[in-house]
Order: sequence, then C-alpha cells, then structure tokens
Amino acid sequence: MRNLVSLLIFITLGISNNYAYAQQNISKNEKNTLSDNYYLNLGILAAENNKPDSAIHYISKSIELNKKNPIAYYIRATVFYELKHFDKALEDLNQSIKINPKDQKAIYLRAIVNQNKMDYLKASKDYETLIKMNSTDSNYYFQYAYCLQELNENQKSIDAYLNYEKLVKVPAKEFFVNIIYNYVQLKKYSEALTYIIKSKKQGYISHELIQLEIDILSSQQKCDEALKLFEDNEKSLENKAITLTNLGMCLLRNKDYTKANQALLKAYEIDRSLVENLFNIAYVQQQLGNPTNTIVYLEQFVDESKNRNDLKELRDQAIRLLDSIKKNK
Repeated sequence: MRNLVSLLIFITLGISNNYAYAQQNISKNEKNTLSDNYYLNLGILAAENNKPDSAIHYISKSIELNKKNPIAYYIRATVFYELKHFDKALEDLNQSIKINPKDQKAIYLRAIVNQNKMDYLKASKDYETLIKMNSTDSNYYFQYAYCLQELNENQKSIDAYLNYEKLVKVPAKEFFVNIIYNYVQLKKYSEALTYIIKSKKQGYISHELIQLEIDILSSQQKCDEALKLFEDNEKSLENKAITLTNLGMCLLRNKDYTKANQALLKAYEIDRSLVENLFNIAYVQQQLGNPTNTIVYLEQFVDESKNRNDLKELRDQAIRLLDSIKKNK
C-alpha cells in the first residue's frame, strides 16, 4: 500500500502494532467502548498489512464516531487513492481540507489525485496554494510546472521549472525534457539548445532529448547537422518517420533536393500513413527535372490519400498539377 502516499500516522493509545492481535480485541467485551482513535489505528494497521477493505471499514467506523477528525478522512483517502478510487478519495480529501485548510499533505494528495484524473486545472490551483504555504519545496514547483505544461501554459510552465531548478542541486532527467519541450513550443530554440547542452553536462542523454535536438536543428535550418545527429542515433530513436519527414522538409527548404528525396522516401517507407510525403517527393522530383517520376508520385499520392478528408486540398492541388504536367509533357 505504500506508494506515493505514506500511511505512517499512528496515534499512541496503547494499541498493539500487531494487526492480528489488535483485531482480536474487537471481539472482546470492550468492543462497545472502543474509541474513534482505536478504530482509526486499526484501519491504519489494516492498510499497512495490505488489507484495504478492512482498512476502509475500520476508518469508516472511526469517522462515524468522530466526524470532525481530518486525519481519518485523509487516511481513508490514501487507501482509496491506492485502490484508484479517485472520486471517493477526492470526497474524503475535500472534507479533510474543509476541517483543516492548512494541511499540506491533504492538499498535495488532492493535487495528485486530480493529476491522475487529468484535471490539470484543479491540480494546478492546489499547487499554487502549496507554493504559497511552502515556497522552498522543489517538488511543488515541478508538479505545478507539469500541470501548466499539460494546460499549454508554456511560459508559465517554464517559469515554474526555473524555480524548481533553483531549489535543487541536480535536476531530474524529466526536467530537461519538459523545459526543452516548452521552449520548443514557444519556438525559443536557442534557450532549448542551452538546456540540451546543460543536460549533456549532467550526463543525461536520452532518445527524447536527441529527438528534440534534431527537431530544433531542423527548425533552425541546420539540416546537415540535424541529419548527422539522426544518422548517429538512428537505432535509439522511436519516431524515425516523423523525424525523417522534418529533416526532409528542412533539406527541401534548403534546396538540397537529393538528400531531401532520400529522407522523405525513407520516412514514407517506414510509415506509409504519411502519404503527404509522396506529394513532397513529387515536388522534389519536379525540381530535379524528372517529370515522369513526378507524375508517378503524384498519382500514387492521389490514390493513397483518397480516403483522407484532411488531405483534400493537397489532393486537389496534386490533381491540378498532374493535369498541367501531362498537358506540357
């Protein structure tokens, strides 16, 4: 049961830490005189012994006896969270926070639960509250930045990640990928490259970072540099087809038609759903002065894109171009 949230809250009332022994006391004569704290501790012991149903039962008994104990709601919420009963966990956390609005543990868990439900707006508001309570907790900034990133609030996300970076000696690997991603989204490529260099200095090299570096170099029209980086790391990259497509378009813009043709053709061979590459290859062939090949790729594009409504305009353009080439051939 111990995962993100710890259940290490014991109230000292003489209860044995042996769950089986403590449970036996329930059946004795003192059954009717047991306090809410006794049931709460028994529920905690049940959770610690991986008996979530019993834990919920005993903690619920505790809450029946004392509805104003925020700890009981919080502990039951942790059990619901571990069971992935997120809505029930939120109900308990809301009640716990209503009773004790300054409990950082409960607010933090509520933020985590909302993240699991992908309700990043609510989670971000809780992280804002937590940061106001404790502005030196780096994890609050990191999680807040991630929520903002998911909300496409890229600049705000960057600002939060920078606050996180100030508070830690060695940033997590995910930090570099995420802050670089945000910079790329804002087309701040120089800043993104700066963090790629920082990541390498920290010894953090991953296929995600290499992928991002290739995309950045392509966006900056540093096509040959990006192509070499791709070739050096091709085996470790996951999105080869998309990467090659971006490289091909970079080379096309630089009028390096031979290399562009090779990259776009390889991208299409890897992923034949990228049929728009056939149109781009046809354009390259036209620039290379190969009308026959141009027609072949345009016809292939028109045929393979016939069920793609999103490519209708490009298909219409290809049909017009085909008619023009055939007339002038």
